[in-house]
Amino acid sequence: MAKAVPESVRAVVLTPEGTVLLMEVQAGDGAGRLWITPGGRRRPGEDTVATLRRELREETGLRDVASDGEVWVRRGAFVRDGRMEQEVERFHLVRHARFEPIATDIGADEAKRFVRFRWWRVEEIDASRARFVPRRLAPLLRALDRDGVPPTPVDVSDDP
Repeated sequence: MAKAVPESVRAVVLTPEGTVLLMEVQAGDGAGRLWITPGGRRRPGEDTVATLRRELREETGLRDVASDGEVWVRRGAFVRDGRMEQEVERFHLVRHARFEPIATDIGADEAKRFVRFRWWRVEEIDASRARFVPRRLAPLLRALDRDGVPPTPVDVSDDP
């Protein structure tokens, strides 16, 4: 029997002004730092919205959020403890006013990798030489702004 692929839920937190909240983390593959959306691993018995709410509370201090819907899905691999692991990431749109994020309850492993939070404008992402996940984050955000939540999540798996 094949081992189940772990699933993570991530929040694309967008403000009415069009900024997105990202976390800078140290990549597990030794390839430096990258910017990711808040989120994390789904626990057994937990649905995606419960995971989204828990992860946002733990990582940013944000409580009682609502998902506007799943917008992207990414299947890929990452390095953990020197081993390559498979994962599925489900990205949910969360529209929220700008707030000061506080990593209130992140685990010890996450705390070692976490660097900082930042609110980004799409134009800043375009102009940056930093690494983003998904890599095509700016065009994906523009499509969300232009078209809203897609009827089915956009597969960004080829976009490491």
